[in-house]
Amino acid sequence: MRKDTTKKFLGKENRFCKRFTSIDVIRFVQRQNKKGLGIKQKNNDLKISYDLIEFRNCFALEKLPINTISNRNILLPSDKIKFSISSNSQKREFNMVYCDAGEFTMGVDAENYEYPESSRYTNKVVIDEPFWISETKITRDVWDIVMQKNRYTTKVTKANSKHPITDITWYDAILFCNTLSKLHNKKPFYIFNWDVRERREYMENGFMDDDGNIVELTQISDIFIDKNANGYRLPTEIEWEYAALANCDYLYAGSDNPDEVACYDLDEMINVATKKPNAWGLYDMSGLAYEFCHDEWIEDIYKKRKDSIVNNKIVEHELSIDGNFADKRVLRSSPLSSSKNSVGVLEWARIRVRSFDHAQAKGEEISFRIVCPFENTLAF
Repeated sequence: MRKDTTKKFLGKENRFCKRFTSIDVIRFVQRQNKKGLGIKQKNNDLKISYDLIEFRNCFALEKLPINTISNRNILLPSDKIKFSISSNSQKREFNMVYCDAGEFTMGVDAENYEYPESSRYTNKVVIDEPFWISETKITRDVWDIVMQKNRYTTKVTKANSKHPITDITWYDAILFCNTLSKLHNKKPFYIFNWDVRERREYMENGFMDDDGNIVELTQISDIFIDKNANGYRLPTEIEWEYAALANCDYLYAGSDNPDEVACYDLDEMINVATKKPNAWGLYDMSGLAYEFCHDEWIEDIYKKRKDSIVNNKIVEHELSIDGNFADKRVLRSSPLSSSKNSVGVLEWARIRVRSFDHAQAKGEEISFRIVCPFENTLAF
């Protein structure tokens, strides 16, 4: 690698671990600090910062035009951004992994009876825009530091701080997305009538409105989305399967051998990222816990769109015919254990298997991961 090129575009280099810190990133952070834009909150001095971008495919850098870090040409799938969230003496970090635009086949053949009917029929899917997806399921320590301003936290100990957050509803997951977006000075993706700042207290299966009255989750129907927002959200089902496959065709996310990549058939929850990642560096997309997706559950959606090319559309959450909120949400991945047996868990852990639960359901084995659009990633 030529020294002049390296000096011009890269701040630090370690050829052994292939980690780089971009000069553009360094200068951006310096500018933000000079402007006093550390994104500090008045109450608890909470701030979030962009620390490092890691290029795993470093040898391609020399051959590509590098103008700014927002130029997608310098990024390849599995490249990461590391974010830090700090509050007083606490600091938490999480990685977002880059997923490029592309095409893939979703689902399995209609005659493949080894899969549930909801997974049958194949759809050709086009991902028009790249996106970032969290490297792991959201952990309990990241959840707590983000949600502490709302006093909506859990009892995290050193023993379980790296466990995936569970016992949360779909509503809780989108609340986390909006809260993190605001901390990051990004435009929230979800719009609903119980905003973080207006929400007084969380109660099991219910919220309190501004007048202190309990509002059942099934009554919350006005959830809209801002398609122009650059904030965090739940992945669409298409994005989830695309990222889990990672341009491979394994049964499980990263291997045909579940023991290499999936945590399953265990008596209690364990840390994230204890097994091998898939080809794009994503952990636990098979096993450990279910993951909520953005999408409403439609059992025969594959069959309905089997003769068309599908785009990665992000849809509004509409009311059902009877006027109630259509509250079934797609689940992907699989639980850590099963009341049946380990074979049952492994069947659900396959990438192309679909499942669902109600948006207000709280389960010991339901978690989530987040995504954000590629464009304006650094527009803090």
